[in-house]
Amino acid sequence: MAATWTVYALLKSSSGDGKEWKVQINEEGQFRCNCPSYIFSKVMPKTCKHCRRCEQQRQVEAVQVVALSSPGLAEAERIFDAMCAAAHTKTRVNTKALLGPDAGRAMVTVLAEKLAAWVPSAAAPVAVEVGVRRITFDD
Repeated sequence: MAATWTVYALLKSSSGDGKEWKVQINEEGQFRCNCPSYIFSKVMPKTCKHCRRCEQQRQVEAVQVVALSSPGLAEAERIFDAMCAAAHTKTRVNTKALLGPDAGRAMVTVLAEKLAAWVPSAAAPVAVEVGVRRITFDD
């Protein structure tokens, strides 16, 4: 079965010569380009600077998705600290000290579990595709 290729990015040269290279990606995450460097590449798997640039872009997007979709314990702890500070401001009672470290950790763990329910499933990065990227590329 032939691979299905979709346009990932259109890279325009910053030199102003009007050249535009189309980089496509398939379901397996492989890139291909219509530039002469890719077409006549003797290296296997074939690549070019445009494909490498898109691979870097894809890694950046993946890291951003993970950062947005994984609140985890750090985010739960930040929220817990803010809640304790707000309670301290209103009641003048040090809530964190009153609870103790064990109860505080237990509350942060429960909060992290509750936050996880709001996080998209592992399949979410596929849904984050932003379509064709238009990138000015310094040839």
